[in-house]
Amino acid sequence: MALAAAAGWGLQYAVTENMLKGMKVSNWLTFYFCGGALCCLLYNFAATRRIPIPLKSEIFPIALCIVVGLFAQSCINGAILSKNATQASLLENAVPLFAFLFSGLIFGNWELNGRTFFGAALMMAGIVVIGSR
Repeated sequence: MALAAAAGWGLQYAVTENMLKGMKVSNWLTFYFCGGALCCLLYNFAATRRIPIPLKSEIFPIALCIVVGLFAQSCINGAILSKNATQASLLENAVPLFAFLFSGLIFGNWELNGRTFFGAALMMAGIVVIGSR
C-alpha cells in the first residue's frame, strides 16, 4: 500500500507541476482541499448513509492536521514552482526523519533499530546530495 501511495503522490506531483504553471497556488489549494473533502464526505455518506461528525476529543487533532497539511502542501507547491516536481519530491523524502522526531517528542515513541537507522542514514545522504546543488 505504501508503494501505491508513493505512485499516487508521484503522479500528483507531476500533475501539480503542470497545473501550477497556469494557476495560482491559492486557487490550487482551494480546489485540492475542498474537492478532496467533498469526495471523502460523499464516499463516507454513500458507505454509511451518515455524515461524519467528530467527537470533541478529535476536533483539535483534526484541525491541527488540516492546518499543518495546508502549510506543508503550500511549501511543496512552492518547492515545485522554484525547482521542479522531481527535485521537490526527492527533497521531501526527509518526511520519515520528521515523523520519527515528532513521534518521539510528542508521543514518546522512539522506535528505531539498526536496519531502519541504516536505511534512514542512506536516505538522508541522498537528500544531502540532491539538496546541495
